[in-house]
Amino acid sequence: MVERISHLKTASSDLLDKLERLPSRAEIAEKMDITAEKVQAIEHAIHSTGSLDTAGVTGSDLIWALSGIIPDKKTLPPEDELEEAYEREAVSKLLEVIDQREALVIKMRYGLEDGKPKTLEDVGKILHISRERVRQIEKEAIQKLHYILTKEVEETKEVKKGKGTKKAKGKKETEETKGV
Repeated sequence: MVERISHLKTASSDLLDKLERLPSRAEIAEKMDITAEKVQAIEHAIHSTGSLDTAGVTGSDLIWALSGIIPDKKTLPPEDELEEAYEREAVSKLLEVIDQREALVIKMRYGLEDGKPKTLEDVGKILHISRERVRQIEKEAIQKLHYILTKEVEETKEVKKGKGTKKAKGKKETEETKGV
């Protein structure tokens, strides 16, 4: 049915361009080499599978209606796209902190620049080092990144806990120094 809907969409669009008006069911049927009743059945299937909020959608309106029903699998939903962009930015900032060579190995191994992860051997050939050395550099880099992330989490926890206590300590110290 998806193929028929797609074919109907294409035929309607072609006829709209050619005739410079909305094509009738008979014209669409002729273009698709089927009967007008089958065109009506396909349109009915479209209406029954999704709510178009309008009755009697045909021609170019049908094309726009179909684009709202059939999801685009190539495009991420906006919330996923935003999350992915945030994660890419966070990883990029983390990689700026570690050694340039380590960052390069991580980028190549996980395909962070071109979307194509490389093997230890491929990275070794590019950097003119052995696979084992690439593995060691990767391991060191991951350990550093883990340490940095763990330290940031601990600092965040301390800041959240320490907000009230630091102010209280500061007040005590000022009162003590004033009294002396």
